[in-house]
Amino acid sequence: MATWEKNEELRKYYLNRAVSQVNSPRPEEVHASDVDGLCILKPYYRRKIQPPLPLSDLAILFLMRGLAIEFYLVGEDSPPPIRKDRVWCSVDDITSTGPVELKSTIKSARDFDPIHTYPHWTTRIKCYAYAMERHTFDLGVFFLMGDYREVRTSFDCFTLNFEQHELEENWAKILKNRDILEDMWATNVPVPPEIAVLYHSPDRRRVQFWQCEQCEIDGVCYFASEYLEKMNNGKYRLK
Repeated sequence: MATWEKNEELRKYYLNRAVSQVNSPRPEEVHASDVDGLCILKPYYRRKIQPPLPLSDLAILFLMRGLAIEFYLVGEDSPPPIRKDRVWCSVDDITSTGPVELKSTIKSARDFDPIHTYPHWTTRIKCYAYAMERHTFDLGVFFLMGDYREVRTSFDCFTLNFEQHELEENWAKILKNRDILEDMWATNVPVPPEIAVLYHSPDRRRVQFWQCEQCEIDGVCYFASEYLEKMNNGKYRLK
C-alpha cells in the first residue's frame, strides 16, 4: 500500500539552495529599500550583525516568489542601479516607455489601488522617479490569487503620475531616513522606541506588527524583544 511522509531534509535543502543563489551582498551605502518608510531598525541590524542572521523560511519564499517573477518578465538584463544623494535605487526594468517596478501580491486585483494599497511601494517608486528625473513611472503587478473569484492569477500594469512637489516632499523624507540610518550605523546606537514605532504606524494613529512577524532579527532587535509584547497587550501607544 502506498504511503507518504513529509521530507523536511529535502525542504531545507531547496530553501538553502535558493538563498545561496540569490544572496548578494548589501551595498555599503543606503539603498532605497532601507529608507522607504518601513522599519528603520532592520537595515541597521542587518549591517551590524556579523555573520548575517539566516532568513526565515517565509522570507526566503517571498524572495523566491519575487525574483522568479522578475526573472521571467525581465530576464538577467536588469538595469544598473542609480545613485543619488548617497541613496542607491534599483529599477526592475526600463522599456521603450520608461522605467518599471515589478511586484507581486496575494491581495485581490479587484480592490487594488496602485497608489494607496502599499504605501511603501509608492514611496520607493517616487524615490526612483525623482532620482531619474521623471514624473511618470510604470508598475507591473502579478496578482497570485487574481480577484479571488473566477480568475485565480492575473497580471496588470499601471502608469503612475506624480507632480514635482510630491516627488520633492517624498525625497525629503527619504533623505531624513537616510540620515537617521547613517547615524545609527556610525554610532552603533539604534533609534529609541518612540522613533522606531513611527515606522510601524503609517497613519500615525495605530501600530501595526506585520513587519515583526517572521523577521530574522527579532531575536536581537530590542524593539521586537522588549516592546512587541507590550504593544500587543495594548500597553504601548503612540503619543
